[in-house]
Amino acid sequence: MEWVWKRLAPYVRARTSLEIVGITEEALASALHDGAVERLKWVETVVFCNEMEDEEKIAVLKEWFLEDS
Repeated sequence: MEWVWKRLAPYVRARTSLEIVGITEEALASALHDGAVERLKWVETVVFCNEMEDEEKIAVLKEWFLEDS
């Protein structure tokens, strides 16, 4: 059955809309921005750490980034 969807996919257009009740668009954007800033600060801390070797830094960052996928 999967081959049917693969053949139909180029002809099907869809748009998904999501409404989150209880939070404004600005509050959501702010929360996402704050989360992104915190993650970047953590990456910066690892990258500029003088107590770690480059290989250790790479391993830590790889593990962290691959953990989310």
